[in-house]
Amino acid sequence: MKNVKFKQMRVLFETDPQVFEDKANAILAQSSNCEITLDKARPLTAYITYTVSRTQPETVLELLEMLDTDGGHAVCEDCPAFIKSKDKRKKWGSCRRKSGPTKCDARACELYYLEKRREAAAIAAEFDQIPYAIE
Repeated sequence: MKNVKFKQMRVLFETDPQVFEDKANAILAQSSNCEITLDKARPLTAYITYTVSRTQPETVLELLEMLDTDGGHAVCEDCPAFIKSKDKRKKWGSCRRKSGPTKCDARACELYYLEKRREAAAIAAEFDQIPYAIE
């Protein structure tokens, strides 16, 4: 994930000084690093610039984790495709979808989140098919 910062601008114009002050203070209270420029040609006009940030995923897996309803903290052991070792001492298992050994507490893959979303969509579609009972 990367954090992207960019500038935003709000233009504030009012005819009543009290309303202007209230709106300006509300905008300034939302951000700690604002620049305010008052227009000398127009009374009660201000240009307020501030910086906002947004977390942006860099991979599909990060996007799916970000959109997950459970917070995106799933591990391989949560996945139905994970086959745990019969030896209880081992923290390794295997995955039906991938080749090779997989650690139980490894980060869940894209396939887990895609399947989870597909199942939720299928359940919602089934629910929509239930007929209404006429009373």
